[in-house]
Amino acid sequence: MRLHRLPSACPLRQALGDWKQAALRFLLAPRIQPFMSTEPARAANRDFQLAYLLLRLILGLNIAMHGISRILTGTAHFAATLIPQFQSTPLANWAVYDFGLVLPWFEAAIGLLLFLGLYIRLSLIGGSLLMLALTFGTALRQDWNIAATQLLYAAIYSALLAFAAYDRYSLDTLTTHRRKPNPGFSA
Repeated sequence: MRLHRLPSACPLRQALGDWKQAALRFLLAPRIQPFMSTEPARAANRDFQLAYLLLRLILGLNIAMHGISRILTGTAHFAATLIPQFQSTPLANWAVYDFGLVLPWFEAAIGLLLFLGLYIRLSLIGGSLLMLALTFGTALRQDWNIAATQLLYAAIYSALLAFAAYDRYSLDTLTTHRRKPNPGFSA
């Protein structure tokens, strides 16, 4: 629907115009924001940084506890519980068992690194690759409910990687001794 064909006093034209302006502000915000220096812009940037921190902490804790709990109960026990789940797949029992032995250690390492904010980019890429491997196995089992959950994890890993410029509160930023450039605003 073209706005110029509607009468100027039409409420629909006003509503569509407002929606169009809001969409343009949203899409152009990263390009416009460097020129903004108002307090609301700085507050919004701090909110993005805080949101990034909280999502990173939650994901890190979740993944770390997956690994730590499996390590504490015994990786051999965890690996043995995987074998019956993969009986109907073409994967060899030894491959499933060996993967089950190392998976908790990878989960614990990736989760702790994310929680602490160390090697964030590497951890996010490693976590994404881990999700790729887990999704492969889950797809072989045709367990689509678990695959959907893994897809959600993959989306969170991708979002954190895409918005890594908002990482301000981590050990990575402390160890680099320089502030990473934040898209849009000056802090």
